[in-house]
Amino acid sequence: MATQPQKKQAEFATEREYREDVDSTAAELFDNAKENHPDDKDALRDEAFEAIHEAVDGSQWVIYTARAMRVLMYSRNDDAIFEQGEGLGHVSSMAEVYSQAAFWAFYQDVSEKLDEYIDEYEPAEEEEEEEEETTEEA
Repeated sequence: MATQPQKKQAEFATEREYREDVDSTAAELFDNAKENHPDDKDALRDEAFEAIHEAVDGSQWVIYTARAMRVLMYSRNDDAIFEQGEGLGHVSSMAEVYSQAAFWAFYQDVSEKLDEYIDEYEPAEEEEEEEEETTEEA
């Protein structure tokens, strides 16, 4: 059970904090996958996306009800539970409703940010090949 200070902190979570956590979660997933697959963008993408579920599931934005409610206020993907997830399923409390909905909203937000990182990434090997071709042409 959450302590009183944890509950207070969750109550005052801001949208800026949420966006920063989306970004840092996506960046961490990207960096970890890039370490293992620096030259293979497809393998990097596969590994990063396989790790999202675990990263999101352990997030304070999903665990604490007050933060989960804020996810649904801040996320553009507040209905992702119906698009990505399996709907509400069997829930026994409103806290579970908020947590499940927040999980899928946060999941989708992190996925979108992760896609941006991966799409912008150019493996070093490709850059070197382009440089060699340019040098040979000159």
